[in-house]
Order: sequence, then C-alpha cells, then structure tokens
Amino acid sequence: MKIISRPCILIFVAISCLSAIALSPATAEEMRELQYRGTLSNRKRGEDPELVKTFGLLALVESSEQNLDSLFWRVEDTEGWQWPESFGWSVSAAGNQPARSAGLLYQYDNVPWPIPLPPLYLTPDQRKSGKSWTVDRRRYEVQEGSEKFQDQPSLTVLVNSNFGRAQKLQYDPATGLLQQAEIKLFLGRGDEFAMTLKRADANLLSETVRGDVRTSLGHLAELQKELARDPDAVRPELSAQQIAVVETVLPKLDEVTENTPLQPLTIEIHRDLKTQQERSSSIEKLAAQQIGQTAPELDLTLLNGDPLPSSELEDQVIVLHFWKYHDDPIQEPYGQIGYLDFLDGKRGKLGVKFLGVAVNPEFADPKASRRMMLNVKKLVKFMNVGYDIVRDNGSLLKQFGDPRESGAKLPLWVVIGADGKIRHYKVGFYSVNPREGLKELDEAIIAEIKARRAAKNNE
Repeated sequence: MKIISRPCILIFVAISCLSAIALSPATAEEMRELQYRGTLSNRKRGEDPELVKTFGLLALVESSEQNLDSLFWRVEDTEGWQWPESFGWSVSAAGNQPARSAGLLYQYDNVPWPIPLPPLYLTPDQRKSGKSWTVDRRRYEVQEGSEKFQDQPSLTVLVNSNFGRAQKLQYDPATGLLQQAEIKLFLGRGDEFAMTLKRADANLLSETVRGDVRTSLGHLAELQKELARDPDAVRPELSAQQIAVVETVLPKLDEVTENTPLQPLTIEIHRDLKTQQERSSSIEKLAAQQIGQTAPELDLTLLNGDPLPSSELEDQVIVLHFWKYHDDPIQEPYGQIGYLDFLDGKRGKLGVKFLGVAVNPEFADPKASRRMMLNVKKLVKFMNVGYDIVRDNGSLLKQFGDPRESGAKLPLWVVIGADGKIRHYKVGFYSVNPREGLKELDEAIIAEIKARRAAKNNE
C-alpha cells in the first residue's frame, strides 16, 4: 500500500535575533535556535525511492565561552510521536534531565518503528581527526581532511555497522553541532530506507527571548517528569492524573512561550489537552452509567467454540478483561495480562473467576474465526496465560459500553460482584508499580470477596 505523508508544517515566529547559517563558538552566554529539515524514503529494489515522510527538528542550544551547557530538541512531525515523547535533552545544563537521543517514529506495516536520529552534538574530544568510538554496535570514525557545508568548514563522520556504511554525518568543527546527515536503515523484514537531515536555519536568540525560553524549558522538564510516561510510549491516551498535571503546568507555559520557538509546542499541547479532556469525560460518563447496574447475562464461548459452563460463573466474583488478544506483533504493555495472570493465581481460589475476552469482529465470520482462534492461542501460549479466554465479535463488549465509541482504546476491565452487579469499570491501562502490580484492580476484587463472604454469613 502506498504511504502518503503529509508535509510537516513548521511555524516560524518572528523574534529579535541574528540569523546566520555559519556558527561560531560562543564567547559569552548565548542560546541558538537551529531548525532542521528531514525526509524518509523507502528504497524498493528496482524502483525509484518513495518519499514516505517529511519532518522537522528544532534544537535549542545554550552555551557559554567554549562550553555547550544544554541541548534541547523537539521532533516536529504530525504523524509521529505524541507531544510528551517528541522532545528531550541531549545535554542538560543542570544535569537533572536524563540524556535522551532524538528519534523519529514511523508507522510501517501497522507497526510503530522508533528510528534514532544521529547525535546532534560531538564533544571536543570526538571532533579529533581519526577519532573513533562504538555505540550500539555502530562504529563512528572522524575522517581526515575537511568538506564544506554551505561554503563553511565541515567535519565528516562515517558510521559503519555489520551491514556496511550506515551513515555519513557532517558537523561544525568549531561548535560540534550537526550540519547534515545521510542515513541508510532497514525496517520490517529487511526493507531498505534512506533518511536525510539537514540544518536549514540558525538564529541567535535575544536576551529577552533567551530568558523566556529558559523558563519554558524548566516548565517542560517539570511536565515531562510529572507525566512519568515511558520515553518510547506510542499510545496517545493520558490518564486522569496526567491530564490534571497538564492542566496545572500549561498556564505557566502560556505565560512564557509566546513569540518564542516553543510556541508551536504549547499550541499542540492545548489542542491535545482538549481532545484528552473530551475523551476522559466520555469515559467517566460511561463508567458512571455501568457501575451499580446489573451485568448482562454472560453467554460465553471458549476459543475452541465450546460454551463456557454457566456453573463456573455461579456465585463467583467475575473479572472480565476485554482486549485484542490476537495482537501481532505483541506490543507493550501486552494488555497487562502478565499482572492479571498473577492475580488469577492469587485470588482465583477465593471465589474469583478471571476471563480474558478476545475482541474481534472476525469471530462472527465462521471462515475467519478459526484463524483468529489460532492467533489468540499463539499469544496465550507465548504469555503462558493460565486463565480462560473467551471470544467476542464485539456484541458482548457493546453490552458493557464499547469505550472505542468514545475515542478510547482497549483494554476494558470489568469486575462483577457475586450479586451480579458491576462494581468496577476501568478503560485503558492501570498505572503500575512493579512491586504492587494491578493494585487498583486488586483492591476492587478484594472488596467483592469480602462482600461475598459477608453475604454468605448473613444467609
């Protein structure tokens, strides 16, 4: 299928600055804004390269004398990372931000592929002629002699991997900042791609703008820390707690990002926050409608087509986990089924029935049903799942309120008390401390175990 990319729209804000492509070492405290343009192309054998993505990269570099104090980056790509993962620090002035390399996210064959971008900065030691080092089985080597980049001196670094020449990188020999890059990479089952990255603009920020940017970066560091998302997260949803964090920090950003290079990021956060708030509100309403209601009758079918005996559900606390159990390739956090399986072993003997519900409309098609069953069994075997899995073409999920109709994604977790009432309703993944597992779900289960015991004692 041909992939059509939308051009990355970069918003340039007029600021008081000095524009120059040639960069000189800092002689006093200063901050530069660098803008890069990038492309990603699929190089199919025997065909012309197919452009599949364009993107931008913003770098904010703060330096003093001959030292680089901090390097903030942001990938500007409307079809890539969600905004919380689109920025980071390669070098942190205060040392309180974990160093993180810039990367691109590309959706290839329905699989999100993180693609690391080349180092944006070389230390003085790394700029020495003949210098070499190895990172992630890639060998970097500084070439002797010099090339030119836009009529300015350029230092060339060749990067080789087990597959031969992987990258050609050019850096400003005075500042160590990246000028341009040519990269060969492979995705999927060895499909070849080519990436280019080229510096298009460089601005020296005024003292006023520099102060606002520095304050803005502090707020962004606070925001990223409080969100506590995985740096490689690809899901767009924010939890209610994370939405509250954004609502708290965003006004601070509004005060200082106007007319700075970070204003486009603030605008994007505003846009996403509105979407997240609407989705969260819809999910809260859905949960309120379900909790306390009598659960629909459970007429369940196991993967092999046999009905689940109703006797296994009588007088039980029932935990339903709706998810796409046939996911291939499997992506973290795997529906959190590992933690659920642990709870099954811990609480299952106390009158709790755990059921995974594999949701796919193809279960309604007898011809496709067997293929889906095999896909689910493959995952169940891989994850060594001990609880029963039933199949659903979407009709059972609809009876509990399909969260996908509200813009959310599976999983959906439902706890039904022994009295047949819905007592717990959770859309999405739980916030997990590895030592505590699915604590929120477990607390709901324990409450229903106690209610079941109390009801029996009163009989």
